[in-house]
Amino acid sequence: MIIKTKVFNENAKLINHLWNKSEGVYGGIYFDFSNKMAYLNIGTNKNDVKGKARFSFEFSGDSPKNFFVESSKFLSLASLYDELNYDSKQECFFHGKDKFKIEFIVPTDEVDTSIFDIPTEPENSFSDDQIKILNKAKHFTTQVPEANPVFKTIFSTGQSIFSMFDNQLFECKVSLPEMKMGNSSYEIISILGNDSKFGFYDNFIFIKNDCTEVMIPNNSAVEAPPIDTDNFVQSYHHNTYFTLGKDELQEIIKFLEIYYKENESKNNTLHFMKDVEENELKIESTTTKDSILRTIGLIDSNIDTMDFYVDALKLKLAASIIESPFIKFRWCSDKYGIEVTGIEDETETDYHVIFSYMK
Repeated sequence: MIIKTKVFNENAKLINHLWNKSEGVYGGIYFDFSNKMAYLNIGTNKNDVKGKARFSFEFSGDSPKNFFVESSKFLSLASLYDELNYDSKQECFFHGKDKFKIEFIVPTDEVDTSIFDIPTEPENSFSDDQIKILNKAKHFTTQVPEANPVFKTIFSTGQSIFSMFDNQLFECKVSLPEMKMGNSSYEIISILGNDSKFGFYDNFIFIKNDCTEVMIPNNSAVEAPPIDTDNFVQSYHHNTYFTLGKDELQEIIKFLEIYYKENESKNNTLHFMKDVEENELKIESTTTKDSILRTIGLIDSNIDTMDFYVDALKLKLAASIIESPFIKFRWCSDKYGIEVTGIEDETETDYHVIFSYMK
C-alpha cells in the first residue's frame, strides 16, 4: 500500500503541535483507512486538543488495519519522500531499499472519533488583525502547568480580548464571539490562519480549513476576571501621561539590558526620573557594580515631576507589543498601575498593556 505524504508535510507544524508526547504513540497519528482520515491525538483524554487531516493512499486487496504511530517519527519519514509504502504484515514503512520499522499499535477496538461529528458547519473566519491580536495576547499568559488557569487563558468577551499574568494585562477592543482559549488555542489558530473557519459546539472550539479540522476545549470552567470595574479602570487609566519615541526607548532598553540583568534584586528594575521644566526623561539602571543613566526626549507630557521604578522585562515586553512609532504612558504618582498604548497619527491604538510600578 502507498501513502501519499503531501498532507503530512504541509501540516507538519500543526501535527507536531498536537502531538501529545506524554501519551506516546496514542498521542500521535491514528490512520483510519476506512474514511481516509489521519486523526491527531485522538487516543487520549477526551478533553485534550484533537485534530484530523484527510490523506490519500493506494492499495489492492483487503483494506489494512487502522493503527497508531508516533507523530515525530512518521513526519521524519514523510519529509524524505512524496510517498511511503506500508507493509501491514511486517508493520513497517519502506521506500525503495530503505526500510523503517518504528513503533506501531494496532488497536483491538475501534477508536471513538465521534467528537468530530458536529451538527452544523462553522461559518466564522479569523481576520489577519484578529490573529495578530491573539498572538499579542499569548505573551501575557503562562504555560506553567501548576499556574492558576486564569493565567493560562485568553478571554474573549464579545467586545474585547484580554489576558493576564504576573501583574500584567493585555487588552484589545475587538469583536469576536465569547470564548476562553487555553494555551494551545491561539497557537493552532495562528498555524491554520485566516483560511480557516471556526465555531463552538458543546464546550469545544471547532476550527477547519480545506484539509484539516481541530477540536479545542473551551475553558468554560475558568471565570473571566472583572477587568471593567470602575475601581480597576481608575487604577491605571490616568489623566496624567508622557509619550516617548518607540525606537529610542527600545534602543535604551536593549543597551541597559546587560546591566539590569546583573541586578541582584529579584526585580530587574529601571528608575524613571523627571524634574520640573525638563523636557526629557532619565532612565537609570543601578546595581552593586554599576550605575548607568540614559536620557530620552519627551514627545509629549503633562507631568511636572516623576520618580518611580518599573520592571525592565515588563517594560521591554510592553514596548515590543506596541507597533506604533510613539508610546504613551498613563502614570499617576498616587496609583500603582501604568497604562501603555501606541500613538499613530495622534490616535491611540485599540489595544493597551497595563502593569504595576514601584515607588
